[in-house]
Amino acid sequence: MSDSITFRGAILKHFDVRQGKEGGDVFCRIHISSDYSEQVQEKMEWEPIPESVTECKLTGSLLATNFILTPGDKQLRQFELNFDISSVEDFSVVAVRNDDGDICGRELRFVVRTPKDGVEGFVGNYIRRVGRHAGALKIRYSVQEELDLGTGESKPAADEETDEDTGCISCNNSLPFEDAGKTRHANGMECTRESGSSTLSSAREAAGGTHAKKRGRTRKEEPVPASEEQTEAAPVN
Repeated sequence: MSDSITFRGAILKHFDVRQGKEGGDVFCRIHISSDYSEQVQEKMEWEPIPESVTECKLTGSLLATNFILTPGDKQLRQFELNFDISSVEDFSVVAVRNDDGDICGRELRFVVRTPKDGVEGFVGNYIRRVGRHAGALKIRYSVQEELDLGTGESKPAADEETDEDTGCISCNNSLPFEDAGKTRHANGMECTRESGSSTLSSAREAAGGTHAKKRGRTRKEEPVPASEEQTEAAPVN
């Protein structure tokens, strides 16, 4: 099952192309900023951020499948981006200040990851043509639900200790394979399935909590203080 979330005021800041451990595992990371709204906060199930916090990291990520970024300016909508992605991660919030130095809002920052060939060309063209004009970013992602298998018993939720962790987040979310050898999933991610017997809840707890019960989004957790070290890639000129 899939769901979607829309980030308003989205601006494509910069991107970088990286290579994984295997030579063929090349992917693009797209850095984006958007408005931090109550709608997004509720959809992602984040706790409210105290007014005294000016910058913090947020837990969770999305096992995403599709990315659509539509410029807000009608004259620029011909440059709309639409392509497949694999995840949305590294969420953080930064306070926005006015000319007087007072906080007038909050900016949400995150990274979209995609293994799609040629995406860097489309993204680079968007930056040149659209620049910092804000738009609406719609992300479609996979969610989990309890299923009635007709046995009179409910399937355990994804965060219960009875679920076995396969070692592959795509397998945990029952995503199909794109090849007969079952080495890569339909979302473009390589299968990392292992034979271990750890539980999903313990694995997610160690990873910071990727999905919430039933809905497959983020868990509620306290914001991390702004003192934690953060790094950001240099923007593309």
